[in-house]
Amino acid sequence: MEADINTTVWTEILSSTATLAAVLVALWVAILGPRRVTKPKLLAKINLASPECTWSPSSEERERGNGLASGHYFVRLRIANNGSEDARDVEVMMMRLWVINADGKRVMDSSFLPLMLPWSWWTESGPARWLQRLPPGTFKHCDLLTVTLDQDSRSRRKRWRYNEKAGWPTSWMTFKPAYDPSDSSGQSLLRKPPGRYQLDFIVAASNATATYQTAHISFTGWRDSMTEMFGEGGGINIEITETAKVG
Repeated sequence: MEADINTTVWTEILSSTATLAAVLVALWVAILGPRRVTKPKLLAKINLASPECTWSPSSEERERGNGLASGHYFVRLRIANNGSEDARDVEVMMMRLWVINADGKRVMDSSFLPLMLPWSWWTESGPARWLQRLPPGTFKHCDLLTVTLDQDSRSRRKRWRYNEKAGWPTSWMTFKPAYDPSDSSGQSLLRKPPGRYQLDFIVAASNATATYQTAHISFTGWRDSMTEMFGEGGGINIEITETAKVG
């Protein structure tokens, strides 16, 4: 009989405690609102227009004020924080490059180097590999690649512009990591001819889940104006999609 009384008492105490806890939680929510889960959410985007895509004239063209290109085009990624908390130590890293052959099959480029991309327009000495802070609702650009024209293609380019038979001007697409992997001759393993490519890359931060994305690149060659280079059916087109985690 005594055991039954003790069990009943403990049951009532536990029930009262649970009820009190529920009331306190309800009061907390009523006063302060529901607890907000805060974390950054990073995503890379690209718009084939300024400021993601720009043209930089050569030093010779700057002196002449020439608007036609033999400088280079710059292509950048826009890294946005769509979350509700600052992203810390943000980095963008190229993982691997695939070449799309004539049959539409992917072939991994074994010479490609997995390297980090630098943040654009950095005022301090040396390229920045990590961005210390990216507030929510903001974005920052990082350099992706340049498009250049071979110096010996200038005269051929002039004839090509006037529909003379000179062959297509030789142009290159070069990825621009924070570290320059060029050899002693200046040749870079990241310099690629016209073609179709897929670049797997990661956007990560010390306090965010890594985002895995792919840049689908179609590079047909040099054009002499921003409109021709980045417009519909132009010299280069890039589309970015999210992808499964790359190993």
